[in-house]
Amino acid sequence: MAKICVGCENKIGALSSGYKLGDGDYACKNCFKLAGYGGSFADLKELKTMTSAEFKKRLPADAGEVNAKDLHKSQLAQFKAHANLTINDVLFNDQEQALLIKKSIMFNRPQSLIKYEDIDSYTPIFDSGKMRKGSFSRGVVGGAVAGPLGSLVASSTGKKSIESISRLGIDFHLKDGREIQFLLAETDVKLDSITGRALVDDYNKLVEKLDSLFAPETSASSAEILSPVDEIRKYKELLDEGILTQAEFDAKKKELLEN
Repeated sequence: MAKICVGCENKIGALSSGYKLGDGDYACKNCFKLAGYGGSFADLKELKTMTSAEFKKRLPADAGEVNAKDLHKSQLAQFKAHANLTINDVLFNDQEQALLIKKSIMFNRPQSLIKYEDIDSYTPIFDSGKMRKGSFSRGVVGGAVAGPLGSLVASSTGKKSIESISRLGIDFHLKDGREIQFLLAETDVKLDSITGRALVDDYNKLVEKLDSLFAPETSASSAEILSPVDEIRKYKELLDEGILTQAEFDAKKKELLEN
């Protein structure tokens, strides 16, 4: 059972420092500091004889607001130290089974910590910008708009190809009914620009990571069933829809047949 701080009422994770009070409740590291303690032996000894009510009296009136900021700083520091994967502003900690989305002033986005077990599903956020017929003069990722975004573009734009993306991200649907959006872009970005290629790469990596976490059986079965011929058919569809050039398709086909 998770420990809850009596001061801020936030969970005390395995990576966080918690202090046990005399009545069996706990105080988080941030509330411990706000209560005026420094971590000496005398402080720890005093805590062991203190009740939750007594501890709360030592906290300043604005402790909740101050502690929320400290908590976010503490969460971010812990995730930076222990994250096994960072993609754009999303940090994954597989050991703690959680991900953290960093605060962004540009996207008006607060910092969010999401436990894997609290995610019910996730859907792509994708709005195309300028459209045109024909293929791209240059590819976006590995010579093409490939991976998860390539499939998304193909299913969303039909026979047209796109020059830019106006909105791109992931919408997390939580089991408690909340939705948390993570946007990579919400203004028009050209796909053949350095920024556009980087955003597409981040999106593909995010989806692939989420798929590996929440649909491992699907990924495994697809890897077993999908043959080089199936892969070539997939890239042929992208060629037909103008997302790949003939040269890019031929290079990918040669690579798959040689492997």
